[in-house]
Amino acid sequence: MKKITKHEFDLAKSLSVDLDFPPNNAKEFLALVRKPIEQNYPNIRQAYMNSANGEYPHAVIYETAKRVGFWELKTKSENITWKAWQEIYPKVCQEHANGADFTIPVSNQIEQKRIVADDEFVNQKIKEIKEMLGRRKS
Repeated sequence: MKKITKHEFDLAKSLSVDLDFPPNNAKEFLALVRKPIEQNYPNIRQAYMNSANGEYPHAVIYETAKRVGFWELKTKSENITWKAWQEIYPKVCQEHANGADFTIPVSNQIEQKRIVADDEFVNQKIKEIKEMLGRRKS
């Protein structure tokens, strides 16, 4: 289990003062400030469905998809990838809870800007094309 931080200790201490009965052990003491891993991360099935659709709303989803295989998630049957997901996702969540830093890469795509020509420019170009076509007929 991850070591307790000063902040967690102080918070658990202040919360335990208001309890009818104090925590019996360190696990109960820590439980005052730490949620179970399942509550800190997206639901395993929803995380799987997100990754199957190429959506990564949380870094643990991206990391799990990377370990299962992006190509496999797109091409193999759910029977295969779901089973792998169920094995890997809890491990990735635990690693993240223990301090591993997973990041979702940022895409550096250039936005394609569509510049709309004003009427004057369009009319000028049409005139030039008509003149060009008129010269060809002669």
